[in-house]
Amino acid sequence: MNTVYYVIKQSTCPVCMGNRIVTHPSWLAFWETNQNPTDENIYKWFRDEDYAYPPNEEIPCMECGGTGVISCLVDISEVLQFIEDRITNLESALFQKVNS
Repeated sequence: MNTVYYVIKQSTCPVCMGNRIVTHPSWLAFWETNQNPTDENIYKWFRDEDYAYPPNEEIPCMECGGTGVISCLVDISEVLQFIEDRITNLESALFQKVNS
């Protein structure tokens, strides 16, 4: 078996934008149809949606597990190729600037 090395790539969660929380989907639906809510119509709307009580309006992001970050393994050869490409681009830009 060949040995394969990985690095961990971490990026800001595209769903919560790193905030770790999102608006509960049922609240999003509620806000689409209720611009001036009262306690009475909030409770009625959620009862009609089979909730005993309104859920928390903000919940942990399911995409990132509430961390605000998405992590994935990347083959180190891809990382090295990215670095090599980046250096080549920087060298090219520097060469063009020096020769301008």
